[in-house]
Amino acid sequence: MEVLREIAAAKYLQEYRVIAALLAEEVRLRRALAQLDRQVRTAHTTLADTVGAQSIGGDVLWQVWVGRTRRDLNLQLAKVMASKEPAMAGLRRSFGRRVALDRLIVSEADGRRRMAARRFEQDLIAFRS
Repeated sequence: MEVLREIAAAKYLQEYRVIAALLAEEVRLRRALAQLDRQVRTAHTTLADTVGAQSIGGDVLWQVWVGRTRRDLNLQLAKVMASKEPAMAGLRRSFGRRVALDRLIVSEADGRRRMAARRFEQDLIAFRS
């Protein structure tokens, strides 16, 4: 049973590492999107003050870059979010197996103790008789 417990714990840790990596990537992408939003807000005021950038199409190029970057980041984030749900299901499943196995091991140990106590009691009764 101890081997099964170790296997269940190893499987849980494997699933946990997958989720941890996905969550870290999600955080990175969300921060990148927030940074892009801050850059856009800053650029609006800067481009509004710079007439020359507008006259040569710098503002249009900026908007194209922002749109492409936002689309790419959102696409990456969508892929991470799509991967996250099945990974969470696997983590929940492996956690449930681990908990069930732990309960089974505890229950089995309790049963052995009760059986040992009964045998001891029966031996005492037989000894007294």
